[in-house]
Amino acid sequence: MRLEATSFLRVLLFSLPLLTNCESKTSKIKKCDWDSSTCACETDQGSIRLDKMTDAPFKIKDEKTNSFFFWHPCRDFTEGTVTAGAIQQQVPSTYLDLGVHSSLVTEITADGHVIFKMLSDSKERKGLF
Repeated sequence: MRLEATSFLRVLLFSLPLLTNCESKTSKIKKCDWDSSTCACETDQGSIRLDKMTDAPFKIKDEKTNSFFFWHPCRDFTEGTVTAGAIQQQVPSTYLDLGVHSSLVTEITADGHVIFKMLSDSKERKGLF
């Protein structure tokens, strides 16, 4: 069974408070160079530093499916039987890799928002943040 949790995870990321150090909030971001060693994205508007999110991994429940989603912005972690940067737990004990940090790339949308993309080790699932 192939599961797509991209829309849900996109909402998850943007509902979390991102700590940014931007000079101007009115200009659109045009580039984002990800540095995994600092867990930061250097943009033309400043840095998006995800290393300040100290409560990770984050956990949220999807009430419709009764699944849990876990995400760590800076590194892979282990939940249940899976090690990844984003994990879905289907109750009671099925764990799915939604993305590993070694595959992380960034993309800029037309309206200047940064999307962080990760692929699962199996390349069957992806997480968009």
